[in-house]
Amino acid sequence: MNHYNQALSQKVGVKPLFFLLAKLTPLGRFAKPSGNSHKDVEFLETFMFGLALTRNKRLRNARNTRFLKNLVVPGVINSPQRPPTKSEREMKAVFGLMR
Repeated sequence: MNHYNQALSQKVGVKPLFFLLAKLTPLGRFAKPSGNSHKDVEFLETFMFGLALTRNKRLRNARNTRFLKNLVVPGVINSPQRPPTKSEREMKAVFGLMR
């Protein structure tokens, strides 16, 4: 919440969005908290941070993003500043990443 509030205080006229994602059981009920590790939740958090970093390299909440910031897959993730090669364009097309 601190990251969110600080970001809001610096931007005037921006419509804030805040999403809460519920973990559901296979039957569609809310999952109960447990003391076990939640690899699915950890993966989702990392994945969502990765998506956010593609839109904003100066993401405020940068917890666990070092790997994502240093990972390079030319044409897909953290591409060098140059036109993509034919292979890179083809890979982007396969994954639906063409703009």
